[in-house]
Amino acid sequence: IVLQLGDESTETVDTSESRNLTDKDGKVIGKQEKNRFIYSKTYASGELVYNTLKIPYGKKFEVQLADGTIIHLNAGTSLRYPVQFLRNQNRQVYLTGEAFFEVAKDKAHPFTVNTQEVDVEVLGTKFNVNSYTEDISTDVVLVEGKVSLYKDKKTAENQVYLTPGLKGSNMQGQQKITTESVNTDYYTAWVKGSLVFKNASFESIIKKLERHYNVTFINKNKELGKEIFNARFDNEPIEVVLKYFSDSYAIDYKIDEDKITIK
Repeated sequence: IVLQLGDESTETVDTSESRNLTDKDGKVIGKQEKNRFIYSKTYASGELVYNTLKIPYGKKFEVQLADGTIIHLNAGTSLRYPVQFLRNQNRQVYLTGEAFFEVAKDKAHPFTVNTQEVDVEVLGTKFNVNSYTEDISTDVVLVEGKVSLYKDKKTAENQVYLTPGLKGSNMQGQQKITTESVNTDYYTAWVKGSLVFKNASFESIIKKLERHYNVTFINKNKELGKEIFNARFDNEPIEVVLKYFSDSYAIDYKIDEDKITIK
């Protein structure tokens, strides 16, 4: 896990340790408790300082921002966030990958998650954002509260509102944001270490497994890539997952350290 500081310098985060987090002047601005950062509840004076957390494949991380917002970061995710917020400014973070947000309520300072395709604006709520660069769509699933989604500049006309249980999606390269009702548990199970596949193509399952377990798949069975599967795994090792697919669907595979070949 890499932390990039406001001055562009980087440091590696050791998730086995607990320590104080300091700013460039050595002032304590929060603490690390193993695999989570907790920033102190203070407002910045002057300029915002942004840090970026980069989570590798096979790891997850959690950060509590200075406003009390809690963000769970999935594997292969990057989050750019202010170490402290300004009193008279909206709260903004920038996400590539997947995160589950529990946004602290603050009507005076709306909270915006910026992704490459869609922006999500909230006052205080719980929702999941999936916006990996290699995926064909950006998906926002609302668990609690209310959010608005928009592309480019926000106007009265281009906002799509979600209520709990709705998923908003935007396909890469398209302007339209579509909504549908979903079971939110499927989309948030990863926070507790579970993997849930619902009507998922084998291609998309492979991508998730690569991120989750930090492995590489070589799929020589192109027909299989388009097949649709339903499955759930709760904190299982990769061998158990592969055995399930092998037993249930007669999928032939070979494991060579962290490389898995589908025959």
